[in-house]
Amino acid sequence: MPSSTVIYLSPPLALNRLFLSERFGRIINDTNVIDRYFDGRLTKEIFERYSKNLYRPIASALSVAIKQGSSVYVAATGLFYELANKYDPELLSSLLMLAKTERLKVGLSTLYGGLYGLCEGSEAEIQDQVKVNAGLVEKFGIKPEGFAVMPFFMYNANIERGLKGTGVQYLITEEFNGFNDHRFVYTSQGGELKILSRNRNASLALQSARFEEVKGADGVLAIRAENISGKGQQFVEVLANYIFNGGLNLADIENSVLSPSGTLYVPNGFSIYDLELGTNPAWSSNLFQRILTGKLCQLLEYIRSVGDAKLLQIWRLLMQGDALLSMDGSIPDSLRLVADSEEAKLLISYLVGDFEGRVANTVLRKRAKTLNSSQP
Repeated sequence: MPSSTVIYLSPPLALNRLFLSERFGRIINDTNVIDRYFDGRLTKEIFERYSKNLYRPIASALSVAIKQGSSVYVAATGLFYELANKYDPELLSSLLMLAKTERLKVGLSTLYGGLYGLCEGSEAEIQDQVKVNAGLVEKFGIKPEGFAVMPFFMYNANIERGLKGTGVQYLITEEFNGFNDHRFVYTSQGGELKILSRNRNASLALQSARFEEVKGADGVLAIRAENISGKGQQFVEVLANYIFNGGLNLADIENSVLSPSGTLYVPNGFSIYDLELGTNPAWSSNLFQRILTGKLCQLLEYIRSVGDAKLLQIWRLLMQGDALLSMDGSIPDSLRLVADSEEAKLLISYLVGDFEGRVANTVLRKRAKTLNSSQP
């Protein structure tokens, strides 16, 4: 039976590790908030390294596969398009040219690949982000296909409601880190959305170059490009070579086999953490992650109430899964945005605290302005 290969691109936005030592001076000097929280120089360095050792070789591999008549699938966060346009426009042009052949199918994602599905009432936020991502693709003259990739293997009612109405018919999820609760399994969903059955073992084998285990696999073989970035140029060349030679039986997503086997569900809130569920996923493995994610979720309604686009952008960036994953000690060095998990806990705590203050001040100013205007 046929398999589909989906490559997901979501480069990290590096946190500003100097924030703790420079915070006071940056506040006094009213430094741009984006510059206070994120390290543009390091982000550029990471993206250029990925582009040279990963994105460009994969683009070459896809080009050859397309010339052989295969259909391949790519979904990228809005952040990928923004950084590619800024730091490697030639890479972006090559992917867009491949998309115009109609053999490379371009799918959607949320804008910054964050953990938005954990927040109560986030369906409007998810829908907005998918629409913005679609707009970024369409700006380059590409009509996105009716599939989306949701990072970190999350699916719940928020995500379903958010994605309906955005043209998404097929939903693909990533690997779920070590979580074995029976509710967290692949399933097909009725109505507009269908969870595509992913061959977990074949996807892992694909990322670790055990290609003999991939042959004949059914379902979706998902590759998160950044997960193989630390393996070096040689691995990417081997992977590209494998695709060149037709080692992957690439096929249309619509032909993939769906395997209903339970309910894939992530809770809207955090009540799950009060239950004994065995191994937690990496994005909720410690108390810091749960507290800080909870704080950020609570800020969303206030940010939306004041209608501040800049605050909303920063909130979306702070909800990046990569940032919160940095607080987990099991994350490989090549994927960490800070030196170690302890530094990440301290840094992100201060970042979120500083951001909370900015949101509170904005809300209070708006309330005071409304009160003053209502008085005779």
